[in-house]
Amino acid sequence: MWVPIVVQNEAFAALAAGNISDSLITEEDVKDLEILAGMCASFIDRTRMLIEPVAEKRLKTAVRHWLDPSECYLVLEKRPKKSFKIFVDLVTHGVSGFVISREHPEKIKRKYKLVKTPVVWLSKIEIENAVDPEDLPKLNFIIGNFTRKKGESVILLDGLEYLITQTNFQRVLGCLQELKDMIAMSNSRLIMPLHKSTLPVKEYSFLEREFIVVDD
Repeated sequence: MWVPIVVQNEAFAALAAGNISDSLITEEDVKDLEILAGMCASFIDRTRMLIEPVAEKRLKTAVRHWLDPSECYLVLEKRPKKSFKIFVDLVTHGVSGFVISREHPEKIKRKYKLVKTPVVWLSKIEIENAVDPEDLPKLNFIIGNFTRKKGESVILLDGLEYLITQTNFQRVLGCLQELKDMIAMSNSRLIMPLHKSTLPVKEYSFLEREFIVVDD
């Protein structure tokens, strides 16, 4: 019996099983193997996108927008202009970083002149360097792996509103709280732009209590 391991709608590998006795393979056996194949596919999908820490540049000038490490920052703005300004300032002064955004990676790289910095796309389209907004565990895995590799780093998560609309606030809040703990145990920083008026007052108050707020 063969069961394919399907990753991003493509057959990545297959699990094979046989029976050394004379008894027939049952439907229950098939279901068990399908469950195992699904677990393998999930693990492969999450671990194949590993972000390598690398600094964009190492300018000799002073950093204009310094952020303390091991902290998470909520930047209140309609468009992520200030967030990217802070991020670019850090990665061009020797701090390794990467971007997770609703905008297409190539657009971001051109707009902010990022050559080495990796960009992950929040999208339901199953292509390389894209993360489904509903797969919050995969998002946490990628960030956790990145922070463990490099002590001095910065992550820009642009798309909180999108994540909330694609899942729900409680799920996203739980994800962010887990990220906060990861950042606290490393020498990294998390920058999250947010258009405040898109959230109910009660939901925003939860975020305000968890993170350092930077007003535009």
